[in-house]
Amino acid sequence: MVKKYERDYLYQKAGESTWYVKLTIPADVRAALGNRRTLTRTTGTSNRAQARDVSYPILAEWKALIVEARSSKKLAADEWRELQADEGKTLIQKKVDAAQRFYTPKPEQTDTGEFLDSLYDLHIDLIDDGRPDLAQRIKEYSFKLIENKPLTQGEGIDLHNKYLQIIEEVGIAATADEYSLSESEVEEARQITRSPNTFKPRSPISKSMVEQWSKHLDTQVEKQKTRDSHVSRVQRLSDWLSTEGIELTFDSVHRFLDSVSSASKTRRNYLWSGRGFWEWAIKYSPPFREQFGASPSPFDGHKLPRTGKDAGESYTPFTVEEVENLHKAAVEKGDTDLANLIAVGAYTGCRIEEIGRISKDNVIFTGHIPTSIKIEDSKTKAGLREIPLHSEITTLLKRLLNSSSDGYLFKGGNNKYQNRLDYMSKRFGRLKTGLGYSRLHVYHSIRKTAVTQMQHKGAPALVIPAIVGHETGLITFDVYSAGASMEQKREAIELLHYNFTPLHYQTSIKT
Repeated sequence: MVKKYERDYLYQKAGESTWYVKLTIPADVRAALGNRRTLTRTTGTSNRAQARDVSYPILAEWKALIVEARSSKKLAADEWRELQADEGKTLIQKKVDAAQRFYTPKPEQTDTGEFLDSLYDLHIDLIDDGRPDLAQRIKEYSFKLIENKPLTQGEGIDLHNKYLQIIEEVGIAATADEYSLSESEVEEARQITRSPNTFKPRSPISKSMVEQWSKHLDTQVEKQKTRDSHVSRVQRLSDWLSTEGIELTFDSVHRFLDSVSSASKTRRNYLWSGRGFWEWAIKYSPPFREQFGASPSPFDGHKLPRTGKDAGESYTPFTVEEVENLHKAAVEKGDTDLANLIAVGAYTGCRIEEIGRISKDNVIFTGHIPTSIKIEDSKTKAGLREIPLHSEITTLLKRLLNSSSDGYLFKGGNNKYQNRLDYMSKRFGRLKTGLGYSRLHVYHSIRKTAVTQMQHKGAPALVIPAIVGHETGLITFDVYSAGASMEQKREAIELLHYNFTPLHYQTSIKT
């Protein structure tokens, strides 16, 4: 029958009315928590309901200790495995050295008496440490060494190898004691020592750490897509470290970047994510801080390509004529929605995600005429803005709103990152590819067309950023100024002009 405290962690000692909270420590972390089997603490009350409330924070504290102990044990596991691999390589090299030269019964030390004294000290230490089996083997080896019987080269090598076997077991015993290894782990240590190349370090970035960091990102990064990208990049690095069996260092990060991409932008994104994880882990993961706290970040100091193709290629603006041709092609294909999307982008300079979130709640009317739109959800803080509507598309916007079934300019698709027009972006991609445009021509290129046209027609340099949602890069205007006026922005917007193919709509304009 299950005891009461095993169900709710509360129990009373014989003859006492006070309730105690008790938690059994899992066997795998008992050594890290003082070799105790249980954790017990008084709740200070005889009222069971009150005791249950008191127990919650106590249990939460204990369970956090267990999680931390397990995390520490994982890091320590790689530490002792690496030590055994190094020891194994050293012992193998000593065996090779012995076989490559003429050898006598005397070991490498020139002073046999001094060496025997060290064996005696080791013999005593092993007895004190509770390992009489290893102490006896040292004693037997010492007797063979002092027999002074001439040995052949082969017999000398055999005797030396027996000594190395004893030292191997002594090293394993010391590791087992220091790291509280289980029987299976002791056997694993023995196998690693004898075959050190079988050991590959596991990544210090555990899945549980990535999960904790992901929860931290929820409080720091607004966009779900950005958070997911950060997590994906760091998890990919962790998987690569485990597969390659190498440690987390500047050199390994450099090798990883080489394996991912040569493009500067891609590398920069991976370094951005890695740097964010490193800063979090050093602050909030005690085991990680203990291992890497004194080390410089392996994500800093990398030199990225600055010239050539790998340095990055920016999207190419369409010319005004090319935007007109794209619109015409959409009309001829009967894709009215795509033609309208091209027109709205061309006359506002908005990002496609911004257009996808425009609804009747974001449109400002003067009487029955839409005169401006408010962008209230954008990629950056500077992207939050109000844009005057060009006189050429006020009728179009009114038509789109009146025919909308959900209040948005365009019908939204299913995208987990709430990019409502992702499906429209793909349709545009197929359209422009069919017309022979390059991979550097995308829907975003229309935004560049609008900026270019306003600049060429003399729009003030500080007004254009206010329309498209960019910072000016000047603290006077980005921080101190209230920004360009609506009249200034309207004058710049009205400089845009396109000869778009007329559309024939099946739906009538609601008044």
